[in-house]
Amino acid sequence: MFTRELVMAVDNMEHSLATLFTNAAAKFVWEAATPFTATPDLLLSSHAVTQLKKLMVKVIDEDGRLLENSMTESQAQCQNAVEAALHTIMNPISSQLIALPDLPAWNSRQAASTHLSFSFSPQEYITQWTSGE
Repeated sequence: MFTRELVMAVDNMEHSLATLFTNAAAKFVWEAATPFTATPDLLLSSHAVTQLKKLMVKVIDEDGRLLENSMTESQAQCQNAVEAALHTIMNPISSQLIALPDLPAWNSRQAASTHLSFSFSPQEYITQWTSGE
């Protein structure tokens, strides 16, 4: 249950982040029409402007999948948490069952048993009567 909620929260956050980023990036003016036009290169170095353009292309081309690594890591961590919880829950049971094959009841065989025995194998005797009508 928690795993699904975490994955949905990361997915929602990713969608919101991509939408906000795309809306903000759409407002950028890359080519200055006048000397007073604010362009990204006024605040950023040429290398940073190139990185910003690449990020915008990536967001648009990958349909807003900005947090793919975070999503994968979150799912892996959730799976590890589930495995740890199951190990914690099952450990007392496993420790009790580990001694079961070594119990004396498994090693001692009675020579003649007066109890009924049952088998999953077919037997050579009649198990049901039917009328001959």
